[in-house]
Amino acid sequence: MANLTYTHRQLGELDNAKALEIDVLAKHHNLLGEHHPDTLTAMAHLAITHIRKIQN
Repeated sequence: MANLTYTHRQLGELDNAKALEIDVLAKHHNLLGEHHPDTLTAMAHLAITHIRKIQN
C-alpha cells in the first residue's frame, strides 16, 4: 500500500494518498505498536502529504 500512496502523492492526488496513509498508519499502529519503525515511517509519509497539501 505504501507504493500506492506514493503514486497518488506523485500524481498530485493528495486526498487519495492521505486516506490510504491514514489507513496504513492505523493498521501499523494496531499491529506493530506506536514506536515500531514501520509505524513511524507511516507517520512520516502522512506528514509529507500534509505538507504537500499546505503548499498547493
